[in-house]
Amino acid sequence: SERDGWRHMYRISRDGKQIVPVTKGDFDFISAVGTDMKSGVVYFMASPDNYTQRYLYKAKLFGNGSVERVSPANQSGQHSYNISPNGKWAVHTYSNASTPNYIEKISLPNHKTLQVIETNEYAKEAYAKLGLNPKEFVKAKSGDLELDAWIIKPRDFDPNKKYPVIVYVYGEPA
Repeated sequence: SERDGWRHMYRISRDGKQIVPVTKGDFDFISAVGTDMKSGVVYFMASPDNYTQRYLYKAKLFGNGSVERVSPANQSGQHSYNISPNGKWAVHTYSNASTPNYIEKISLPNHKTLQVIETNEYAKEAYAKLGLNPKEFVKAKSGDLELDAWIIKPRDFDPNKKYPVIVYVYGEPA
């Protein structure tokens, strides 16, 4: 529900009279990805600080709405999880603008690496050999909306020159 202005998970009594937030905060609950029913924990994805990044969080199903980040603090970027039915293990995929998919098997809730499945070192090295400039993240206005975007400038970029531009819009209606 978005009853407090943010999308959150709620626990509702069978008669519908008691509505208690499972998650609280100035962020949108994106999706549930698993539960550990023995511990009474739900794992979910959220992007509280930067909408272009996604992290795993957990909250007590019968708690006070407080949430705790599970994804490592030193891994900014996109995370995805395929969590086991008992909520004790997961296949974790991590990437960002300079890191190709890094895939590992982890234990939860401590996010301890049990086995590295794929590092994609070859892809990382091949990309580095291209000598491209790093992606620059920017905001673009479209009417009343502010959209996230990124730019990769040519290797020997000269701001006084004109260059052809490739625009890729991933979410357009067509």
